[in-house]
Amino acid sequence: MINRQNIRLMAIGAHPDDCESKVGGIAMNVLQRGGKVMFVSATNGNAGHHELTREDLKARRFQEASKVAEEFGILYRIMDNDDCTLQNTLKNRDELISLIRSFRPDVIVTHRINDYHTDHRNTGLLVQDASFLLRVPLVCPQSPALEYEPIILYMGDGFKKPNRLQPDMVVDVEEYLDAKAKMLYHHDSQFFEWLPWLDGALDKVPHDREGRIEWCRRWLLARSEYLKGPQVLQSYRMIYGDKAKETLRCLEAFEISEYGASVTPEELRQLFGIPV
Repeated sequence: MINRQNIRLMAIGAHPDDCESKVGGIAMNVLQRGGKVMFVSATNGNAGHHELTREDLKARRFQEASKVAEEFGILYRIMDNDDCTLQNTLKNRDELISLIRSFRPDVIVTHRINDYHTDHRNTGLLVQDASFLLRVPLVCPQSPALEYEPIILYMGDGFKKPNRLQPDMVVDVEEYLDAKAKMLYHHDSQFFEWLPWLDGALDKVPHDREGRIEWCRRWLLARSEYLKGPQVLQSYRMIYGDKAKETLRCLEAFEISEYGASVTPEELRQLFGIPV
């Protein structure tokens, strides 16, 4: 079993801010217990805006991600693929294999391929296709192959067709709510411009720092409500036992991928230091 004090967690999202919003809680858990975290964005995020050019948005999103990395001590890598154009190509797969091998993660978290966004689906496919090849020395021979198989988890989502998320691991991340909100706060082009514009709510966005962090808190709590369902709550109660809260406010849910190392929910509970 992996040493719980030295976990190396790699979250691979499609866009800058995907990892923060979906994995930020367990990332903080790992960091506070002495582990290492790397966030990877498979695209540069240069399409998510209603006013900026792709070139300007690319530069801005790089700066936003850099602020997260600096404040929280997270390693951050952004692959130079244009937003909304990501493909499961050999070039992208080889680049991702090299990134994974260089960081040597114990746990990889990524999107399911059952998702509304083409970039999310293709990011999940890239990780799936890379998973076995991580240990094949003649693939990407410039990067030493891993001698072990990482655990692979899928980020929580609420999509139902063709398959719902199987919530093998549900983590109460309320203690990290403020930290997650501050991560999202740094992605101002998204949370205070692009997403509110999509929702027709630009006029409601606060202008002061504390108001904006509270805006992000509410966004995260709403996302947790969206993820809640009978299966998620049942899994939560099974994992936390007597320590399960009557009301679960902020959560992250994960499905174990069969493409990674074999692991049980109980082993994951121990890995992330969840008390019983």
